[in-house]
Amino acid sequence: MKLLLVLIFIFWSLLVMAICPFCQVSYGDKGIKQHLKKCSKKSERLTAGAAQAVSVEQERVETFAANTALADSQHTFLDETPPEIPRALSPLPPGPSGRPRRRARLPARYRDDAPDPPTPIAQPAEPEPELPENIEPTENAPRQTWIKTEPNAHGVYKVFANRPTHDQMIQFLWMIFAAPRSSLPRPVHLPLPLPGSPFLTRPLLV
Repeated sequence: MKLLLVLIFIFWSLLVMAICPFCQVSYGDKGIKQHLKKCSKKSERLTAGAAQAVSVEQERVETFAANTALADSQHTFLDETPPEIPRALSPLPPGPSGRPRRRARLPARYRDDAPDPPTPIAQPAEPEPELPENIEPTENAPRQTWIKTEPNAHGVYKVFANRPTHDQMIQFLWMIFAAPRSSLPRPVHLPLPLPGSPFLTRPLLV
């Protein structure tokens, strides 16, 4: 029976008494409140946390000032040295409750974004070189080929610049001396000109 009463008393004491989260000492309901006001370990932890928070905040301010100065130097185009890579901000220390601190963000009007690059200017097209009016024939230019007929009984022959389609002299004589039962031969049409002759040329009589 006594053992049961002792266990009940110990269980009741554990429920009533509170433990200090800083020095891990048990106190009563009223004693824990008085202890937390004068706990030396609590004061030391809060002081260390505040000092660390102040140092982190000071580092963040210095980093922001350095980034702002770097952006100003880029806007003036006076600093030709390569820009320094901004340092990463150290994480804020957790608060007394153990929860992580939220990092404060500046409003959008205080953000200094890099300006857009200038629009490239279109290069003017190079004018085509003008060819001279009088161009001398080169050695590789194709040579003119003349077509020469066989001489007749009187030694007369004809020279054409292109291949003719018919004998114009026979057609001319036929038109002048045309008569019934004429002994002159009728004009005979030759085959069509070879490819490459875009037009007909008159024969050159020599």
